[in-house]
Amino acid sequence: MFEASSDFVQRKLFLLLDETVDMILRYLKFLFLAILLVALFWATFNYKLVAYGWAQFKGQWHIVYNARPLDEVLKDSQVSDSLKLKIQFIEKVSRYAQDSLGLKNRRITQRCMISIINLCCGYLPRVKNFS
Repeated sequence: MFEASSDFVQRKLFLLLDETVDMILRYLKFLFLAILLVALFWATFNYKLVAYGWAQFKGQWHIVYNARPLDEVLKDSQVSDSLKLKIQFIEKVSRYAQDSLGLKNRRITQRCMISIINLCCGYLPRVKNFS
């Protein structure tokens, strides 16, 4: 008799758990749809901002997708000598920042240097350091 009541309790608990999971899924579905509707409503009135963000995303994706290692760019014969000089200058400034200024992280240092050179000398296309 005790086993039968235990089995009955297990079935009731299973049904209760199943109902709870269904209820949670319904609430999550409702929440997702509400957030989606709010986002669509916001995007309708801010379409210029959305278009600008999409253009930013495409531009950044193009840069990241077409990135090449610095060593490969320096060995490429189709890259102009002025661009190679800029890259070598970035490497020298990066070494100076590490040796003399005590900056330790090479990736952050080179990114900062590339940003500075971009601001001063123009854009360095498709350059990425993988070291």
